[in-house]
Amino acid sequence: MKADKKEINALVLDVLLKGHPEDPRPVFKREPVIQAIDVQFFNKSISISPKLHMLHLLPGIGKKLMWEILEAREKKPFESFADISARIKSIPHPEKMIIARIMEELQDPEIKYHVFTSK
Repeated sequence: MKADKKEINALVLDVLLKGHPEDPRPVFKREPVIQAIDVQFFNKSISISPKLHMLHLLPGIGKKLMWEILEAREKKPFESFADISARIKSIPHPEKMIIARIMEELQDPEIKYHVFTSK
């Protein structure tokens, strides 16, 4: 595999066993591709505008919860989804929040901000 860094805890979105469809190499020479999201979204998310943060785009996260996440990650970066659940009691399943946002981006063509998908 070509990836230098391998994640231990990640949410797998898709597996392409025969590689990327636009790869010009013959199918038997392609390597499998895994599309995944890890906790780095929670560790590295930034403000989109002065009044909107990337964390606000996840369903169920308002200002109070956003500040709780930002303060917790400032003390120590999150290591896994379980770590987020343990340190932020109001987020029992952070991976489900990400899945819900991805589904919203895929299903609603009028959505303004695409964090996980492209238009």
